[in-house]
Amino acid sequence: MTPPRRGAGGGARDARAPRRVCWGRHRPGRRPEPYRARLGRRPAAVRVVAARLLDLPSDGQLARTAGDVPVWLCHGPDAPGPARAGWTGRGARLLECPLAGRQLDPRAVMAALGAAGLTRVFCEGGGMLAASLLSAGLVDEVIGFTAGLALGAEGHPSLGPLGVDRLDEAPRFALVETRAAGRDVMHRWRKA
Repeated sequence: MTPPRRGAGGGARDARAPRRVCWGRHRPGRRPEPYRARLGRRPAAVRVVAARLLDLPSDGQLARTAGDVPVWLCHGPDAPGPARAGWTGRGARLLECPLAGRQLDPRAVMAALGAAGLTRVFCEGGGMLAASLLSAGLVDEVIGFTAGLALGAEGHPSLGPLGVDRLDEAPRFALVETRAAGRDVMHRWRKA
């Protein structure tokens, strides 16, 4: 699978945007591959949003453009019927996924996307999404951007809590590319 951009999150969305957005490449007739995440690549053709209760703005850009650009919504078994009907009526494809605790199970979401034919997924969604994918072992590649700008505590972390007690428990990645991206620096890392 392939997940989010902007250093795997970091508060890139505004308050009215979906919580978790993934972009996937749908290849009909192709055998689904096991889903792995790759943080930071450019989106392909299908927008995928993980929202347990489908509590997304009905007047937002996602809703307005659901008939133009494919939207797949991964939701929990407890998503209300009216929300399901509303999104289906807008042209969205719904994928019900089981929960892990009170949240969507990231492995189940990736399995559902794989079974539906998505072979690569790029995700944007903030530090919590990035941490959930990393904790589940679903990230193959991380792409981050560094700028000559100090934000301090007012900035948003690009990665949520991982529950790591020791450095040797942290997910490891090897640097494979560094290049200028305008005034910023892009760095790409692959799972070590």
